[in-house]
Amino acid sequence: MKTDIYDRITGKLIELLETGVMPWRRDWKLGNGGGFGMPHNAISNRAYRGINLMVLLCEQQFHGYTSTGWITPKKAIENELDFKGQKTTEVIFWKRMSRKDKTTGEDSTFMFARSYRVLNLDQCKGDKSKLKGHKALEMPPALEDTDALITAIESGLEIEVKHGGDQAFYQPANDFIMLPPKDAFKSDTGYRATALHEATHATGHKSRCDRTLRGRFGTEAYAAEELIAELGSCFLQETLQIEMDVENHASYLQNWLKVLKDDKRAIFTAASAAQKAVDYLLDRLDIKEMETYDTVKKEAA
Repeated sequence: MKTDIYDRITGKLIELLETGVMPWRRDWKLGNGGGFGMPHNAISNRAYRGINLMVLLCEQQFHGYTSTGWITPKKAIENELDFKGQKTTEVIFWKRMSRKDKTTGEDSTFMFARSYRVLNLDQCKGDKSKLKGHKALEMPPALEDTDALITAIESGLEIEVKHGGDQAFYQPANDFIMLPPKDAFKSDTGYRATALHEATHATGHKSRCDRTLRGRFGTEAYAAEELIAELGSCFLQETLQIEMDVENHASYLQNWLKVLKDDKRAIFTAASAAQKAVDYLLDRLDIKEMETYDTVKKEAA
C-alpha cells in the first residue's frame, strides 16, 4: 500500500519512540565534534524549522553526525561531492496551491506538503570547505546563568516564576509558572530544562500564541500539549546551547505514541506549534548573547 509523507515521517518517529527514548534529545554535552547542533541548509545557511528541524535533529543524533549542514543530492553533485551508497533523509516543504470551489466558483488557497531528500555533509566526500556546516553554525556562547534565564522568562513573557512545593507546572487561570526550589533539582541542567518546558506551556495563553488543541486532539489534547512543551524545551536548549537534560518519562512516551498512532499529522501540528512557541520566546528573551541567533532566525526557511 502506498504511503504518504505524513505516514512515513510519523512512522519513523514512532519507531524511534518505541525504543524507549525521545529521539529529539541528545545525551552528550555541547562542544562535541559538530559544536552547535541545529541543522541547517549547507548552501544558504538557513536553519530548518518545525517538523524538518525535528527530523534532522533525530538523524544527526541517531547516526552520530558531527556536521550540522544538509544538502540535496543535486547540490552535492554540483559541488563535486561523492555520496555513493548513502541513504538520503526525507524532509518537506509547503507549497501554496489554489483551487476553485465547484459550488460557488470562488478561488481558495491551501498549503500542500511536498517532500524532497537531503544528505548530511558527513555522508559526502570531497572538498566541503566552502559549504556551511562542515564545522557548525556560528552561534552565541552557551547560556549558563540560570538566574538570568529565569529573569529573561519573567520579563519576556511578563509572567511570574514562583518557587515552592514539589511540582512544576504552568497555571493558565492565573498565568504564572511554579517550580520547586532550585536546590531541589538534581542539577542546574534539569532546572533550566524544566523552566523552559513550563515557559513553552505559558506561550499557549490567549494573550500570547493563543494555542487551542482540543478541537483537533479532543481527549488527547493534554498529551499533545505536553509534546509541544517537550519539543519547545528541547529546541530552546539546543538554540541557547544549554546542556540537555535527558531524563525520560515512560508515561509521557506512551501518551505521545498514542497521539501519533491515532493521528498521522499530529507530530506536524505539534512541531509547528513548538516552533511558534520557540520563536515567540526567543523574540522576547532579553539575552545579549542571542544577537547572532536573531540574524540566523531571520534567514530561516
